[in-house]
Amino acid sequence: MMRALAFARQGEEPLELRPLLGPGHEVGCHGPCRRIDERDLRGSNVTVRTGMSSKVRRHSWRRAAAAGGLAVVASLSMTMAGPAGAATPRFVKTLAGPSFAEVYPGGFEYDVALDRLVVADTGMNRIDFYSSAGSKTGEFGGYGTGDGAFNTPRDIAIDPSSNIYVADAANHRVQKFDQNGRHLWSLGGLDACRSCLNTPLGGLGSCKTCLRKSLGLSWDGANNVLLVASTTQSQVKAYDATGAWKWTSPSGVELSILRPRDVTRGPDGRIWVSDHNHHQIKAFSVTSGGWWNTTPAIILGDGKLRFPYNIAFSPDGDTAYIADTGNGRIARWDISGTTPQWLAQFGEKCGYPCAPPDDAGKFEYIRRVTVDAAGNVFAADLWGNSIRRFSPTGSVTLQIGGAPAPLPGFAQAYGVAVGSDGVVYAMDRMNARIERFDASGRFLNAAGSRGGGPGAGKLSWAEAVAVAPDGYVWVADTRHDRIQRWPADLADSAPVPSYGARGNAVGEFKHPEGIAVDPAGKVWVADTRNNRLQTYDPKSGTFAVLGSRGFGPGQFQGPQGVAVSADAVYVADTGNNRIKKLALDGSFLAQFSSLTAPEGVVLAPDGSLWVADSRMHRVVHLSAGLADLGDTFGSQGSGDLQFFQPHSLAVHGSTLYVADTYNHRIQVFDTSGDLTPPPFNSAPRMSQTAAMSSGDLAAYAERGVWCTLSPFGRARRTRH
Repeated sequence: MMRALAFARQGEEPLELRPLLGPGHEVGCHGPCRRIDERDLRGSNVTVRTGMSSKVRRHSWRRAAAAGGLAVVASLSMTMAGPAGAATPRFVKTLAGPSFAEVYPGGFEYDVALDRLVVADTGMNRIDFYSSAGSKTGEFGGYGTGDGAFNTPRDIAIDPSSNIYVADAANHRVQKFDQNGRHLWSLGGLDACRSCLNTPLGGLGSCKTCLRKSLGLSWDGANNVLLVASTTQSQVKAYDATGAWKWTSPSGVELSILRPRDVTRGPDGRIWVSDHNHHQIKAFSVTSGGWWNTTPAIILGDGKLRFPYNIAFSPDGDTAYIADTGNGRIARWDISGTTPQWLAQFGEKCGYPCAPPDDAGKFEYIRRVTVDAAGNVFAADLWGNSIRRFSPTGSVTLQIGGAPAPLPGFAQAYGVAVGSDGVVYAMDRMNARIERFDASGRFLNAAGSRGGGPGAGKLSWAEAVAVAPDGYVWVADTRHDRIQRWPADLADSAPVPSYGARGNAVGEFKHPEGIAVDPAGKVWVADTRNNRLQTYDPKSGTFAVLGSRGFGPGQFQGPQGVAVSADAVYVADTGNNRIKKLALDGSFLAQFSSLTAPEGVVLAPDGSLWVADSRMHRVVHLSAGLADLGDTFGSQGSGDLQFFQPHSLAVHGSTLYVADTYNHRIQVFDTSGDLTPPPFNSAPRMSQTAAMSSGDLAAYAERGVWCTLSPFGRARRTRH
């Protein structure tokens, strides 16, 4: 008897084999099967192997429709690997690799006892040591969630024993290290405090030792406690040197503070809070036991500050220095008298990039200030990739770093997309730029810079990029909570139009981390922290919302990736560990759940999908019906065919591009290799028969089982 053996490495499932069916034929499918109908088959492509010949040929739906009789088998999404015969994509090259500035300083503290600067290198997810002369003397850490690893460290505190406390912001925790970088303990964290993450003001009961995106901290030497600004909770919390909770401040509403960036005990004994969103610094009277007078004793601002990040004091306690981020300067007040007096500023804002030596005293994005024992003032310029030292009189006496990262290359390769002409666009998150390569991989140009406002190409932690059918390039400008449209050549001589603003209304975003454009030109956005999708129609200028927060079929938890075909949308539902397939109106069609925090998804020309299974450091291949096609590849590492938390993917023909985020590179793979299925008679024998109707056939099987269809519409599972 002649058999027709079907297998799916590429192409939309279900598989249609009508041309091969007739009296005496059987159909085989490897893997689990599900009930389908003819609507599933439109536009699908099928790879078929007939008999025991090695010849492979393809059949489309239209060709199949010309034959009579119906016999269909298809795969169902299950939590298992796919066909054993799947071929691993072949590594071709690295499009571009790591490229770093010397330092990306988000915060720091001067260790007076050891006469050194301890820096939270936000971009590199590590802690750096610099001597007082500006020489780098050591480092520790790296990206991750384990003890001693970091995800966006934002500030440093030092106690009298030179122990180091790190505000590990995106891991929602504080870590303590000895002076050599040996880990001592961690406080908070996603796993320990997950119940707090949905508590708007938190801080009481079981949440008292949990933190939400702590962006600033300092050591209170007068009371031997660590003060932590739990930014998203708009609170201050205190812990002793062992990590034990001591007290929590009143709520942000009671204190009239919103998303504080830092907190410190001042020389006057008051606690000074950087009330970032209210553009003020506020000093409160607080007892050693944590009782707060909710009316601030001093308020600095009066229209002179914009988004202040922290405050530091001169050794004599008479002068306050403030990282006035929005105004790009060090603001100063004399606080020795009853009423604070404004002093001349240190530094000013420069264009991008700053150009030393002419811009030696200027900042691109000042983040923190700290003061050494001699009264010198250090300023951390995060996006200027530099640290500057000012004398007590305001002269620049030292600069560390300052040069941008060389092109091409990446510091956190987050996004990748490819146009119909093969031109590749890659999102370099930490260096705040889009890089453009031709189809051969030759670097062409880059555009973008760190900053806000509607100016030419300003970006803030942008994570995703997509190319529209008309050639325009769309960017998810993540922390600006908007999307942008760029010309295909990335020219930024004219203002780059942007759409959206921060919020949860229609047309507003919270940290959009994925973007795609459908064949009609509509833009689809993974509105990550709003737990939904949004669409934007450039023709009508209108937005629409799909989905809501939750675990149900039409709900999401922090979706980070999206891909769209002519009739379906696929979502990397990251927090729910699944890929979801929806109709364009948002109605649920299917899902695949054998994943761990997937962040990216892309459609291949054959209708299949490639998925960045990010926390498993691999790439998974699914059919359009969300069946595992068996050619999953990758593991954690830095070699070829290895990844470190890939975020995005792109496909052009048979070429697959993977944004290998924390290996800081774009990897390129060839997916064109033919799949060689196992011999038909090698499948394990089963002993189950199920009768099926000729008009609506279904077959079911476990992994590794070949399903066969008898000439009389009877599906059976057999071992040979």
